[in-house]
Amino acid sequence: MKTNKIDFSIITICYNSVNTVEKTIKSVISQSHENYEYIIIDGGSKDGTLEIINKYKGKISLIISEPDDGIYDAFNKGVKLAKGNHIGILNSDDTYNYNTLELAFKSIKKKPLAIIYGNTCFIDENDVVFSQNDGDFGNSKLKRGIGFMHPASFVPMEVYNKVGLYSVSKNLFIASDADFLLRCYKFGIEFYKSDFKVFMRTGGLSETSFYLAHKQYLNSLFDNGIIDKKELFIEKNKLLFKSILKRFLTRKNVAKIKLQIWIVIVSIFNFLIRYIPFNFFKRKLLKISGISLGSNSYIHNSTFLSLGKLSVGDFTVINPKCIIDNRGEIKIGSNVSIAHYCKIYTTGHDVNCSYFTGIKKAVVIEDNVVLFSNCIIQPGVTLGKGCVVFPGSVVTKDVPPFTMVGGNPAKLIGQRNKNLNYRIDYGFRFIK
Repeated sequence: MKTNKIDFSIITICYNSVNTVEKTIKSVISQSHENYEYIIIDGGSKDGTLEIINKYKGKISLIISEPDDGIYDAFNKGVKLAKGNHIGILNSDDTYNYNTLELAFKSIKKKPLAIIYGNTCFIDENDVVFSQNDGDFGNSKLKRGIGFMHPASFVPMEVYNKVGLYSVSKNLFIASDADFLLRCYKFGIEFYKSDFKVFMRTGGLSETSFYLAHKQYLNSLFDNGIIDKKELFIEKNKLLFKSILKRFLTRKNVAKIKLQIWIVIVSIFNFLIRYIPFNFFKRKLLKISGISLGSNSYIHNSTFLSLGKLSVGDFTVINPKCIIDNRGEIKIGSNVSIAHYCKIYTTGHDVNCSYFTGIKKAVVIEDNVVLFSNCIIQPGVTLGKGCVVFPGSVVTKDVPPFTMVGGNPAKLIGQRNKNLNYRIDYGFRFIK
């Protein structure tokens, strides 16, 4: 396949966006992946937007400011001018993460002809991230939506050449981007999930006109032959009910309610785990919550557990006062000794991210590992079979099998004997 020399064409459309456009521009021009062009299509702003854009004209490939016929006419202008292999359309109140293009490009190398899409973090008027769309595209889910947000996608130029541009029909003045993606699906274009992030400010047209936007989307599903008349009728009636709820339950309110419910459930769960008097009943509760605890293994009282994937092998002990952050996945092998006050984290924050968003990476602890007291294991770490972590160590990277490490950050101290014959079998069967 013949490709251009420019990897990405990033297109920002705007109109009277003086309060937000600068953050959008900065997020593009500060990308870690530098092989891109940046095109701004302004609809003839009168509020000072152009003055802000011109502050950065040395880093913007093309600026056009003239009246247009709406959002999707501006989209089409940008696509027609683009010279990159992949097109990203970023609205003037949305932003990229610092490594969005870098991560997208890694996925493009795997799937050069696919539409690459990632995660969308929603931010409020105070620049607080309160929710995330990390869904997957799937034809079985299309009645509910595409599964990802349009600004969190990169479309090959070849797809535009094959499928065409965005419709400027008045019947799709809110949902033409979704209609375009549905047409891509009908043309057999592949959709490929990546792990980059895009930030979208709430309160846009598709949210403030929720009913109309989703009605247009349902009509597009019907027009593209994805649903029939009966399904269209049913979905439109569901939409009426959803739109009533939406007036009271905004995306931000729903996110707040979900968070509070989750906190309450986790608190109750840990209370029960701590005060259930028999190990037999504790195991039953753990199993119900999705935590797998092997034979002759124990999680001692007053260790804090989250709700998430946790599997523990046989003859393993987690002593009191530990923190097991299994919101991401934790796999613990057999014959593992985890001493008091250890902390195992699968979640944290990306300190380089402009919105300090969360990260989630699995932790793997293989057989015969020993963690002495007060160790901290960071997200994404694998502790190799038989390794030893000395007291107070902070482990930030993988530890090879049968090595001994210590310090902050943990460093190699020595090697451990590989001929290990012991088994661990101790635990409190009653609360004391």
